[in-house]
Amino acid sequence: MLRQLFTALFALTAAALPALAVPAAGSQGNALSASFFQMFIDGFHPESGKMVMAYPPHDDGLIPRVYISLKGLHIQGMRVAEAELSAYNLRMTPPEQWKELKRPQVLGFLECNARAVVNEQDVKDFLSGRTFNHGRWKDGTVDFFPDYVDMSFRLKVDLKLFHTTFKMNAQTAFDVKQGSQLWLDVKSFSVNDRSVPLSTVNQMIRGVQPILDLKKFGLPLKLAHIKVTDEQATVETLRLPRQFDGPTWTWNGKAVSRTK
Repeated sequence: MLRQLFTALFALTAAALPALAVPAAGSQGNALSASFFQMFIDGFHPESGKMVMAYPPHDDGLIPRVYISLKGLHIQGMRVAEAELSAYNLRMTPPEQWKELKRPQVLGFLECNARAVVNEQDVKDFLSGRTFNHGRWKDGTVDFFPDYVDMSFRLKVDLKLFHTTFKMNAQTAFDVKQGSQLWLDVKSFSVNDRSVPLSTVNQMIRGVQPILDLKKFGLPLKLAHIKVTDEQATVETLRLPRQFDGPTWTWNGKAVSRTK
């Protein structure tokens, strides 16, 4: 009688407990992990990359721990020399819905960290040919210094009644806005060696702002630091992404494959 009672109680208790989501196993788990990494490849077209994922995505979209490193990626026309991301207890939309979405949505997380590096040449290439009000940047130079950035270029203006070219010089700094965006903060600006009010300048360059937006990763990032050297600018969250040892996928510019 007692045995029957305990058996009945166990059955009722088990039925009352919610099913625990578990990571996909075997080849299915590998396929889901590779699919997750492929979304970053398709979205940012890096030259090379690596992802370390502790466990395959769970059925409910939970990714306990992941690290991603991409080199030579592109975010809205800006080439980024390198970007790193790491996340803990990242909860995405369930994998069964991934095919219906361009990118899974982030539903929750414990921690997300990031770091991105842009070079002088990356910024110059981004600005080259860009539209500034009615003109286009041509023959520009960009020089990084620890406290500021020097820029000089010709602005070619093509209007219906006339065509002309102006010599532009600017001293700017990098600034973080809205937590994830890198903006050019103009300190001084001259046209044909004559100073121009900053209000006019800000209106002129608004079409290229921000020059970088890490929100495009689809993760809730909040940048905290900017470090500028003579050759590159680095933006970071308060904590740096951390790589760890685990199952690894790589992108060699042609295909995603598991290498560990």
